Amino acid sequence: MTEEQKVSKTPVLLVGVDIGSTTTKLAVMTEDTKEMLYTSYRRHNSNQIKSVREAFQNLAE
Repeated sequence: MTEEQKVSKTPVLLVGVDIGSTTTKLAVMTEDTKEMLYTSYRRHNSNQIKSVREAFQNLAE
C-alpha cells in the first residue's frame, strides 16, 4: 500500500467546541458518515480554559 493510499483511508474528523456563558460543549464526528464519535457537555463555573482542556483530555483517553 502506498503512502497516498494510506492517507486516503484515514478518516477526516470534524471537531466542534462551543463555549457559552455557563457551559462548554465538545463534539467529534466523521466527515463522510456524520457518525457522532464523542460528545461532552459540562458546566465551566467561569473557568472556560480549564473546562475545554479537561474535555479534550477526556477525549484523548
